[in-house]
Amino acid sequence: MTDEHSESIIGAGRKHRETEMGRTWIVAALAGTMACRSASADVKLHYETGDLQGRQVTSGKFGSLISDRAMCRNTPNVPYPKTGKYYRSTTELSGGGFDLRDGGRRAEGLAACRSVRLTGIRPNEEAQMRSWDLGFTVVPPGPVTDKVRIELRAGIRNTSERTVTAHVTFHADRRIPSRLIYELMIAVPAGESRKVSAWWPTEGKAGVHKMLCRVEIGDGVRDAAWPVRVIECPSRALPYFQGAWIDGCGQMEPTKLGKSAVERELRLGVDAMHHLGINILIFTYPEWYGQFCYPSKIEFYDRDIKAISKGSSCTVDALGAVLSQAETNGQHVIVGIGRNGDLRLLWDFDKPDWHARNEAAIEVSRRIAWEIWKLYGRRKSFYGWYLTHEMNDLARSAAYYDPVALYCRSLSPEKPVLIAPAGTPIWTSETIAASQVDILAPQDGVGSGYVPYVNTWDPHKRIAMLEEVYSGYSKIHEGTHKHLWTDLEIWEMDGKSGYGNSYPPSFERVRKQIEIQRKHVDVLTAYAYFGFMQHPGRKAPGADPRAVRLYDDYVAYLKALPTPLRPGGF
Repeated sequence: MTDEHSESIIGAGRKHRETEMGRTWIVAALAGTMACRSASADVKLHYETGDLQGRQVTSGKFGSLISDRAMCRNTPNVPYPKTGKYYRSTTELSGGGFDLRDGGRRAEGLAACRSVRLTGIRPNEEAQMRSWDLGFTVVPPGPVTDKVRIELRAGIRNTSERTVTAHVTFHADRRIPSRLIYELMIAVPAGESRKVSAWWPTEGKAGVHKMLCRVEIGDGVRDAAWPVRVIECPSRALPYFQGAWIDGCGQMEPTKLGKSAVERELRLGVDAMHHLGINILIFTYPEWYGQFCYPSKIEFYDRDIKAISKGSSCTVDALGAVLSQAETNGQHVIVGIGRNGDLRLLWDFDKPDWHARNEAAIEVSRRIAWEIWKLYGRRKSFYGWYLTHEMNDLARSAAYYDPVALYCRSLSPEKPVLIAPAGTPIWTSETIAASQVDILAPQDGVGSGYVPYVNTWDPHKRIAMLEEVYSGYSKIHEGTHKHLWTDLEIWEMDGKSGYGNSYPPSFERVRKQIEIQRKHVDVLTAYAYFGFMQHPGRKAPGADPRAVRLYDDYVAYLKALPTPLRPGGF
């Protein structure tokens, strides 16, 4: 970058000094990023050398144009409002006093510097500017009830070649001592990332709030904010779906419908979910049985199809379409990383080849996470990660979950990691607390009428157990500093074809699930939207009338809720 630069200063006493001090602050802010070069020497755009930096008074008279006054003259013990040590003043006398003649307005004149050429950003200063980054996420993203705790998560990425010390503070609404939630000094090694989190209880805090995060490293300061609405509610979760799951291309076949039709239907579905108050989207499978749902260059051996899965098989960027439309709507997407061609990985612990399979799955998961992060990590809608493998035994599954969760956190420490345990999870408060995942959303098991280790194909048998099951989930999560959501199944099977051929249920059945689970979890999510709820305006063929009915009945349910508890569009 090159440009001609010249500067002039006109002093007009106290009133003008205040204006000039504001302008000096702006120039000082630029000083770390820009260098000026004349024919003979560098010219700094600040006064930290304690002199005029080659500027000359060409007319008028000043006492001491450059001052280092530390304390205010008229307000004892109050630091002088300035940036750095030195600043430009038009009211200081050469002996250190203050010119009070005529109200302090007698010092007038013109100071100018020679023409210089801007030569651009210096490499070392540019590196300092870009040496660290801040990400900020709130879990759940909101709205929330007045019966939960939300987590504030700051992610600090240090891309410099030295360890830095970060001062992290969280506040509610205003950055004043009485609103401080938490603060911490933390060292972030070169090339690494760190997460700092704090929990904020919502009890007694109904209303709209702004969660504030500030990180200071050296002279650099970065701020972030996240609005959260807290709603007074008789249950722990709001009485509607705040999240929904999307399987790959939404049960549509790109080879039959075509790329543009699938993308259009995905976007329409994302919009429809937004209208229903569903602002958390969980994209389950970026790859599934040899088919990729995003443009990938990855290849790996898929045990499930006994062939090589190839990223080049992608025919439509379903993940990109969902992230893009969600960003337009202000929704949040939790991105899955697939089953890595080994559907039963977390069920076959006793098989002799399990450790080798696990290592292979970890490697594929890391490659997919890295590729997805490179492609979509800058999307504002990218909210978190979903480890798609389902588990029964959390302690044994940690051999897969923990290294993959840690890898995802190395990419984006502020973004939460979610898992969806199966219907009879083996866990304790200790194993939950020790896990590297952040959100646990157990499957409610209603779709197949699941009772321990048996699919009865009678949903009401599972519903009869839900109060006891979810009350137990809630108790075992207490004190673990993990988030308990639910994966509420809005599908059904009759068992005539085994575990398959699912279809939409009645809303009366779904209502029973909502009423029980809302008492025990923070967030209700529906598995799954496409194929089981059908919004108006769908152009793709094959809509199930039962899905249309479920959608319509759910809309009627939302309209009948008390006004404060309805989604924003109702």
